[in-house]
Amino acid sequence: MPIKVAAAPEGALKLLRAGIENYLSSGLADPKLIDAKVVDRKLGQITQHAALHRVFSLSLDELLGGKPIAEVAKHVGWRAELLDSDKQTVAAADLAITRTGLEFDNVSYGPSAVNSGDAKKVVEGESRKSTADQELAFLNISGVYCTLFWLRGNDGRRDAFVPIPPCPKNIEPGEVYDENELRAALRPQAEKQLAFARRPNDE
Repeated sequence: MPIKVAAAPEGALKLLRAGIENYLSSGLADPKLIDAKVVDRKLGQITQHAALHRVFSLSLDELLGGKPIAEVAKHVGWRAELLDSDKQTVAAADLAITRTGLEFDNVSYGPSAVNSGDAKKVVEGESRKSTADQELAFLNISGVYCTLFWLRGNDGRRDAFVPIPPCPKNIEPGEVYDENELRAALRPQAEKQLAFARRPNDE
């Protein structure tokens, strides 16, 4: 089935473009955005980006817990990949969900943004194999420094995860994991991180 994205809230796209324009006018913009023709040098406006997709966050406790990821992952925002003239991802722009509503967050040049292109091709190929609708989303498991594309099925049983490099130990970038495989691969590092975080302070 063709890959899908959730419908963004009304005004989200306008907020995204306004946030990027403000970012560009601040003088903080990376020249790469202009050199790659992601933005118009004269107008200071973004020229092209991928569709907004939902961003989710998963804690280590939730990763190690028994409930399905689809039930416990928190929807924290929206992300759009910024594309150059060759349709390659060179950065990403994020909207964050806050208590007062949706707000522009930042423009990211980090690995999870610039390295997402190859992983997305894997996701698109995986989606074509499915006979059920699947939503493209982005999952961040910050406690183990793992970011992934998430193909969300309607019932959670057909979910697939594709890690974006750099990846933690035991995880291969560009490989397709089901939920059980993902949890098994990340469990050793997650347990180690939690044990360290809960260690009493030496005083």
